[in-house]
Amino acid sequence: MRRPGGCGIFIGNAPFLSAIVLSAIVGPPLFSQPSSGRRSCPSELSALWLLASRLEEDAGLPVKARATLERARLLNPNAPELWCEAVRVEMRSNNQPMAKALLAKALQACPTSGQLWSQMIATEARPQRRARSVDALQKCENDPVVVTTVAQLFWAERKLDKARSWFNRAIKTNRDLDDTCGMQHGILGSAMHDTMWLKVP
Repeated sequence: MRRPGGCGIFIGNAPFLSAIVLSAIVGPPLFSQPSSGRRSCPSELSALWLLASRLEEDAGLPVKARATLERARLLNPNAPELWCEAVRVEMRSNNQPMAKALLAKALQACPTSGQLWSQMIATEARPQRRARSVDALQKCENDPVVVTTVAQLFWAERKLDKARSWFNRAIKTNRDLDDTCGMQHGILGSAMHDTMWLKVP
């Protein structure tokens, strides 16, 4: 069944399924042999932790979602996607101070993460975003996520030539970044269509 108002599958018993997901990650070996359990829970399993936390959040249990992500970060302290999700949970809860505090800690743990720097740019007020993007490029110059974020900033300012240049730069950095390719065609294609439409007498 589709989730109302969005894509993906609607989960009826989210807490139950999140428990199943967590049991798949932190089964008996993790508790009986903590060190080997942690080694067997690499960053590749971050997607399962994210799924568990999102199931709990969708069920209206943000406290449990926070606890799940905190537990995940203890096992994977250098996984930027877990930090980023924790920040977004706070933002969706309208807890901006906590989101910024978590983001500061996240960048201490993962100082060259393009994902986290991109999130930092997004959390800033509009006048500060350009300055923050300069900081991000200095820390992770060729990260495609940061480069894509800069392209979006130029697009938001309707500087389409610069936006196109930065989108192309992101794609050259990582040709497998499907989101950037789709964003480039969608955003710039729409902008060009609007421009042509405005010129029609």
